[in-house]
Amino acid sequence: MLSRAKNLLWYLCADGPMFVSEPRDQLADIGDQSATMSCIVDSRPQASMSWTLGHGSAMRVLSRAETLVISPVTVGNFTSYRCTASVSGFTSVTRIVRLRRTGEFINHVYSLVMLLITSITPFGKMSFPTTGVALYVVCSLFVLADSIATQCDNLLS
Repeated sequence: MLSRAKNLLWYLCADGPMFVSEPRDQLADIGDQSATMSCIVDSRPQASMSWTLGHGSAMRVLSRAETLVISPVTVGNFTSYRCTASVSGFTSVTRIVRLRRTGEFINHVYSLVMLLITSITPFGKMSFPTTGVALYVVCSLFVLADSIATQCDNLLS
């Protein structure tokens, strides 16, 4: 009878794993002392955590904690890591978290600026070759700066 009561209590109190906040990609650079990625979940009972790298038979477990610390940061660390939280009897939750190189972000911004500059002809006319439509653009530095800031926000989120 005690066993049934324990089972009933477990089913009433148990909660599958859910992310407290969505894990986010992290920026680092070669030579940094460390890079830290977090995967914080809430569950009852406490979830089993794992950070893995690779796929299939090549998959290896790097950590069984909520936080993965990579130290020191080397060129081979810039890749995708998988965070998984599991509770017996519930569906596991998994997220992919990327460690990105700080310079990679700067390259995205540079490419965006170059695209904007090369898309605008000396007359302020922007052409869209796929449709043949030309759009006359009145540009100011404020509009350009606002557009770059929006694109930067999109890259980081």
